[in-house]
Amino acid sequence: MEYKILVADDDKEIREAIEIYLTNEQMKVLTACDGQEALKVLEANPDIHLIIMDLMMPKMDGIQAILQIRKEKEILLYFLLNQRTKMLFLVLILVLMTILQSLLIS
Repeated sequence: MEYKILVADDDKEIREAIEIYLTNEQMKVLTACDGQEALKVLEANPDIHLIIMDLMMPKMDGIQAILQIRKEKEILLYFLLNQRTKMLFLVLILVLMTILQSLLIS
């Protein structure tokens, strides 16, 4: 099963970094630069499993977007990021990937 993940962040470098990590783990990554674009991507891809969304974005912030999404869809997993948690999230992905790789090797 291929997992689809939507990454919405107005910071292109953050989007690309998360996309690289998740793509290396064989996941399909879709991206959006703001909440409005995230809604459009989700509408075109209703089989998304996970949303990673920045809190502060232009046009529509992450909270507004998630509230709108929850009215229409049942996606159970959301990660809301802010400036403080973005780097922590990237480090967490690296740690989890390392653990998964060591489990797969053993």
